[in-house]
Amino acid sequence: MSILKILFALVITSPFPRRSYDIESDRRTRRSAINTIAEEFFGSQCILHPGSIVACDLAIGLDHTGIYIGRNRIVERHGDGKIRKVSVNEFINSSTLRSGVTLYAACVNGKVIASSEIAKRAREAVGTNSGYHLIGNNCHRLTAYLATGRRHDITTFSALATILDTKHPGLEWKSAIIR
Repeated sequence: MSILKILFALVITSPFPRRSYDIESDRRTRRSAINTIAEEFFGSQCILHPGSIVACDLAIGLDHTGIYIGRNRIVERHGDGKIRKVSVNEFINSSTLRSGVTLYAACVNGKVIASSEIAKRAREAVGTNSGYHLIGNNCHRLTAYLATGRRHDITTFSALATILDTKHPGLEWKSAIIR
């Protein structure tokens, strides 16, 4: 990892809460460079499995989410509205807004949240296009649907985290690796 990318990660994933001062919301959405470095140093990252719920940081304090489906591929809603399969590298690094540094996975007690049903829904969604709207039809809405099988009227990463935490109490985001 380049020095520039590490510095960028430290700025956008500071150890301080960046979205909310609500303790519960912070627990569900917190990601920090310090934790990521510690997880990498101690080898305690989550190992991705098909159906894992993943996220990466965007440069402007926002987030991008999708579903890992195996073979180094993630299903995401692209900015043109198309639901597509991309490599992990493309997911975290395909635009100037994406940090290109760390992929995070939704976990509970250090174990990644994943299921074959989530992976199946994600694979079936590939190639569809229902348009894109930053608020009304974004990646978080798609990820919530793929993760639960139900449509949710959400717009933010925090709202996605709340939905996931309801189904998987103790939600946390940990740096992720593929084995």
